[in-house]
Amino acid sequence: MARNTMNSNLPKSKPILIYCKSMHSMQKIGTYWSHIPGYQDRQTCQSCGRIETMEHILITCNNCPTRVIWQLAREIWPSRTYNWPEISLGLILGCRTITFPRGDAHPDILQVEQNRRMHHTKGATCLIQITLT
Repeated sequence: MARNTMNSNLPKSKPILIYCKSMHSMQKIGTYWSHIPGYQDRQTCQSCGRIETMEHILITCNNCPTRVIWQLAREIWPSRTYNWPEISLGLILGCRTITFPRGDAHPDILQVEQNRRMHHTKGATCLIQITLT
């Protein structure tokens, strides 16, 4: 694994396996089951009936606990300082490389911080990386 994808804030073993399988569509979900006799019903979400994909499971299914989890994550986000990012499968898979540059702060906060010449983004970066894993 590339050195820049490693981060001491995040767990090391199982998430890496999940990320690799997701990037290469190796999970046994969705259309994987469509050609196996007797298992075709496994390709659809048991909650809403849509074809399962990693994006559906992690983000878009309205009947799964993930909807509540994303709402709670959004509530703890420091929204006065940083805009909540648009959650996507790509953002989740690339979470180990996320950083928040100065330009992501709200304009009024950014101006105050530029005047002080100090802007700490490490806390927001750690929070979003941990939340996405």
